[in-house]
Amino acid sequence: MVTSATTGLRERKKEKTRAQLMSIALDLFDERGFDEVTVDDIVSAAEVSHRTFYRYFPSKEDVLLGLDQERIDHFADVLRSRPTDEPILTSIRQSMIEASEALHQSPEMKHRRTRIIRSSPSLRLRAIERHAAWEAAAVPIIAERMEVDADSDLRPRLTAACAIAAVRVATDVWVAGGGKGDVAAVIDDALELLVDGLHDA
Repeated sequence: MVTSATTGLRERKKEKTRAQLMSIALDLFDERGFDEVTVDDIVSAAEVSHRTFYRYFPSKEDVLLGLDQERIDHFADVLRSRPTDEPILTSIRQSMIEASEALHQSPEMKHRRTRIIRSSPSLRLRAIERHAAWEAAAVPIIAERMEVDADSDLRPRLTAACAIAAVRVATDVWVAGGGKGDVAAVIDDALELLVDGLHDA
């Protein structure tokens, strides 16, 4: 019989293996550059099989970008659960902060990951695609909250686009500053500025 304790142990082992693979991959990316590292290099350094690697990451890019989908899903779940009488930008702000904190990564790990993404042209393009995914996740929730049709009303898409742009700018500033402090706090400041700016407009 499989107990909850057994299930919990398995999950912790999986998370540990995943974290180790990511750490080793980041070391290689830092040392050689993202584009110069192959999956073969990663599995060799980690002393695991290709099958083990692909169990956790569908591709080399997903070592860095795969976490974004988890954050997007978490963001959408939290945004959907926020109080309906709360200002939408406040809801987005709180949901984005929770999504950023949900990974339980250290500021150093977040900075390394983001810096490597910014340093690779191919990863930067993939990251831009993910920005669209963040917006796509938010738009229908915002439209429902506003009780409007997202296909005919500008506000849901514009609100989502502004919020995601604020997060991108905050992340860029945080990386440029050497990753000092927690990126969630910088994102919080950016979204707070956006809330205050639109309220004052």
